Amino acid sequence: MMKSLKASEKTTLRKLGTSEIAPNMGLKYFEHAAMDRAHHKFTALLGALPLLKKEAFGHVLEQIFQEAKEHFAQEERFMQTTAFDQYAAHKVEHDTLLAELESCKANIAAGESISAVDLQLKMCAWQDSHQQKWDYPLADFLRCRASWHEASA
Repeated sequence: MMKSLKASEKTTLRKLGTSEIAPNMGLKYFEHAAMDRAHHKFTALLGALPLLKKEAFGHVLEQIFQEAKEHFAQEERFMQTTAFDQYAAHKVEHDTLLAELESCKANIAAGESISAVDLQLKMCAWQDSHQQKWDYPLADFLRCRASWHEASA
């Protein structure tokens, strides 16, 4: 016959909230379809990192790198086309993250082990900071700039 456990001996199971797994991970909306689509895809890839088998990690890291590279190129075209005055500093942020991802890829190719959770936390923190400091102002600028285009006759 099984004895009932005291309350202090019981194990409590609960779901972890996103903020407990990756505190800075979350979907943000900029009211700019291209930026929203790219940011959400990047967030989904970051969310997958801790769930991957070791064999798949390098492939997903490469996908994260390619998605970031394409998205950054798109944002940079937006900034250049609209003469956004923070282009140079914003691009430095992009180049810094791409260099970091390149370094991770090189480490994996050299046989080093990288913690998926540590990388996820670092990338989520970067993404959150970058979006607040750089992408929100860019999205606002693009929306404002678009509203001033003259209608074709």
